[in-house]
Amino acid sequence: MNSFPTRRLLALAAALPLSAAALGAQGFHYAPGTSQYRITSSTHGAQEVMGQKQEYDVTGMQRMTVALVKKAGDSLAVDVTMDSITMQGPQGPTPGMEKMIGSKFTGAMSVNGKSYGMKSALTEESAEQMAIELASFIPSIPANLKAGTTWTDTLASKFKQMGIAGDRKRIATMTVVGDTTVNGEKGWKVNVASNTTMTGSGEGQAGAMTLEAASTGTGVFVVSQAGTYLGGTNDDDTKIKVVIAANGMEVAVTQKQTGKVEKVK
Repeated sequence: MNSFPTRRLLALAAALPLSAAALGAQGFHYAPGTSQYRITSSTHGAQEVMGQKQEYDVTGMQRMTVALVKKAGDSLAVDVTMDSITMQGPQGPTPGMEKMIGSKFTGAMSVNGKSYGMKSALTEESAEQMAIELASFIPSIPANLKAGTTWTDTLASKFKQMGIAGDRKRIATMTVVGDTTVNGEKGWKVNVASNTTMTGSGEGQAGAMTLEAASTGTGVFVVSQAGTYLGGTNDDDTKIKVVIAANGMEVAVTQKQTGKVEKVK
């Protein structure tokens, strides 16, 4: 148990310089098109059991292609292809990741980024969890944006990993802090502050167990005026408590994670 399901693709944007002129209120919607993203993450954690503490590090890198295709009404089809994926933990590369290379995930969202869900043809637990994560990869944005616009986004989802299944709820407050330019593309820079809670139960190597977790996060992301998600960064602090039912033993886990999304094509 070196890492519980607290890693998120929902990575949010690097601090980027604001331009001098603030944007007035403008309509926003995501535009059809294809982009490729590189996602990197680094997690430092510590696990404590009966006074014994063990630290660990996990790093990950993904490259994926996201195609948004116009559908009827105000919706877009979302097609994701996993071009590459690696995960490195204390025992070396995470096994089974190679099965996801080339895999496809399909779903839909509104033109403002509200997800209607994602699914995968793969039946592996890791693919099911990835589909849940991808549903929130592209941020939900209100139709009218200007400097100072603030909104709250609540996302309730399921998780299933390492024999534990349960519910996750993330509440994020987002604020447009101004306009910026990324690789020549003009866009809006958005600050994010989030709180996430998780509860679950299941069967692991030690038998029946329960999980409670809470996470706080900060980040930034950028969307272009042309309607493209340009990427971002995030920092998250997570506390996890696992209780083994058979003997009441508690396992305490703390994690600090940094993540980055870059639009590379």
